[in-house]
Amino acid sequence: MPREDREMTERRNGDPLVSVDSGDERTADMRVLLWLLGVGVVGTVCANMESLTDRVMRDSAPLVVTLVLMEIAITLVAVVVGLAVAKSTGLGANDVRACFAREPEACRRLARASAVTTTIVTVVVLFLFGLLAWLDAEGSKRLALELSEQSAWIRLLKSLGAGIREETWFRLGLMGAAAWLVARVLRTPVGRGPIAFGIVVSSLAFAVMHVPDLWPGSVTLETLLPTIQAHYPKLVATFVAGVVLALIYRRRGFVSAVAAHASIDVVALVIGPAAFI
Repeated sequence: MPREDREMTERRNGDPLVSVDSGDERTADMRVLLWLLGVGVVGTVCANMESLTDRVMRDSAPLVVTLVLMEIAITLVAVVVGLAVAKSTGLGANDVRACFAREPEACRRLARASAVTTTIVTVVVLFLFGLLAWLDAEGSKRLALELSEQSAWIRLLKSLGAGIREETWFRLGLMGAAAWLVARVLRTPVGRGPIAFGIVVSSLAFAVMHVPDLWPGSVTLETLLPTIQAHYPKLVATFVAGVVLALIYRRRGFVSAVAAHASIDVVALVIGPAAFI
């Protein structure tokens, strides 16, 4: 094979240089793009499964479908943006790409990292959930009863879908874009500073998303501060969760971040409520 058709590529995990065919790299890039687009769309639909299957919402079916299509569009943009800045930021879905590029042991590393991360996150969240239930047994039981009104399968699909959708939006898309943008503005390489900026921005957006009262149209300048004060505990908790997920994404990869996020939601929406009923 001619030398110009070959290029030396350093693997993201710090392994020695390996020789990769440029045509194979383009094929791997396309497969990653299509895989992320497909998984992102499925995740977005699953995250909205409650609205799509709720009989009460049938009268508002056109509005529900429109909102889901808008979320799918956001997912597609996040995937494209995240992959577009991947080479500059060192982020993106490098774990998935390594599998499609057929790098040695790449898929085993991905599976191992996801399994370990999921296990650790699940144990920690179960402990925190149990502690919260012990501190507020009545409130926890009341919440469990409210959640039990939904099918466990719907809650499971929502948990898995939210993990995919929100990691695609906030980590793959927003975190990478924010890190790339600040590096361009400051005319510096994407190092710790820009990455830290991306983590903070994506985690703040992640926290705000989980408090609908702070969404545009629901809050004004006059009500902003009181609303933040009213939802302060939830904002802090989701911001910290966003930072943790961003660090997992940075160190372990996209799939591990999705698995960790889904684990948190499964414990909160499926396992936790079942323990109180």
